[in-house]
Amino acid sequence: MARLPVVSGDTSIWGDVLNEYLSVAHNADGTQKTLAVGSGGTGTGTAFTAGSIPFAGTGGVYTQNNANLFWDNTNLRLGIGTTAPTRLLTVDAASMPFMSFNTGGSERWVIGRNTSAPAGFGFYDAQSASWRMVLEESTGNIGLGTVGPGQKLTVRSNDNTAATNIAAFYALNDTVAVGIGFQDVRQVVATQPLSVNAGTTGQLKLADVSTGGISMVLGGGLVSIGTTMVTGAGAGEIVVPNSRALRSVNAAGTSTVAMISLTGAANAITLNPSTNQDLLWGTPLVALGGGAAPTLGTIGGTGPTTAAQNTWMRVLDSGGAAFWVPAWK
Repeated sequence: MARLPVVSGDTSIWGDVLNEYLSVAHNADGTQKTLAVGSGGTGTGTAFTAGSIPFAGTGGVYTQNNANLFWDNTNLRLGIGTTAPTRLLTVDAASMPFMSFNTGGSERWVIGRNTSAPAGFGFYDAQSASWRMVLEESTGNIGLGTVGPGQKLTVRSNDNTAATNIAAFYALNDTVAVGIGFQDVRQVVATQPLSVNAGTTGQLKLADVSTGGISMVLGGGLVSIGTTMVTGAGAGEIVVPNSRALRSVNAAGTSTVAMISLTGAANAITLNPSTNQDLLWGTPLVALGGGAAPTLGTIGGTGPTTAAQNTWMRVLDSGGAAFWVPAWK
């Protein structure tokens, strides 16, 4: 083992002992050898590049990878995959620049930029091998459960069950929530009403996405169907366009029958505008009786055939007063 010569003890070999000692760290020409890591050196004669972060490589020899691990001491920034970090931490990769979070050596979550089309930043569940959330770069759309959000917020469920909430929005007390599911918007708590705020206009408009037309307007306690004109209408009333009818399903359940409509520029009210439909009066007709002379129509032909068939039909005026209209049956 190399050592320094002992004073007054290595008289005859003093020079040899000193040379052996110096040869550990020096070459024969006097230049310094590469000092081993175990001796306090780096184990390499290569000078480190400015910004490099040395690390122990093969055999414990100090080494560097300047292009992939770089410290910008001027701006105090760390670059991974780049020598020009733009933020406190900059990660740069030709494809899939990811950062993973593991548990017990098992990869759990991965975050980073997905360079596959459509490109975006997202959260990847390594256990289920699926993207949980993606922010698409080209559109700014957010996708939950999908990597291709078609709208500003696209949520994709794993099933088509109406009772399964795709999303739930809770109030501060966590007891009242609105659930949005497959073909379903509902109040999560059954006893709570589902309220839709109509905004400053006081009107909630339902539109046909294929045509852009307004299908229904709700507001002020009234319902407007097929038109946005509600002038003159009040709470509890239904508004339909001119020439359109209030309809009911026929007895066979195979079609609908028009019952009442307002038609044309004259604003004429039409009862039973459907073809060949009878008008059924709600109150039974009252017979004149006593063989009185007919007051409407003519006996024979299309009129009443006997005096007993002549009747009165009870009608109420706008003030609620009853009056009688002669009729026959």
